[in-house]
Amino acid sequence: MKPIFIVLSLAAIGLAACSSSSDQTEAMQALHQQETVLQCRLHAIKDSITGQWDEVNQLLTEKLPSDIPAEEKANMLKVRNANLIRMFQSYNDLDQELKSTLDQTEQLDQEMTQQITALKQELQELELRKMAFFEKIYKEKGKEEHARVKLIYETLPDQSCP
Repeated sequence: MKPIFIVLSLAAIGLAACSSSSDQTEAMQALHQQETVLQCRLHAIKDSITGQWDEVNQLLTEKLPSDIPAEEKANMLKVRNANLIRMFQSYNDLDQELKSTLDQTEQLDQEMTQQITALKQELQELELRKMAFFEKIYKEKGKEEHARVKLIYETLPDQSCP
């Protein structure tokens, strides 16, 4: 009877370890997925505002008066900040449509900056959860398991953004 009990006990321990390992893998994949989603959202916002400023620069290139000094024009096109653009003398010579587009882009830029700040805060909170996850593994399962799980996490395939 003792051998059966030992076999059953070992099987139960093995199943518990598998379940724990499975839970650990699922938790690790969930953390990775959350990180990917946040990074994708961050890149999408940055790409969006970059595209918006590219459009403003294209409009500036097309609509700046021809008598603007070349250096001022070049400097104005380098700036991606509405307040700085307004400081150029030639700003007053821009048509109202372009000024309106600049105002809209400035507003969008401010909103996106707030979104970026919020996403970076979420990424910091996620990083704290990752650290807690790995610390728990270290405390409960030891240094070797911690290193093994961390390596698995670091080698999870990067998922492309939609």
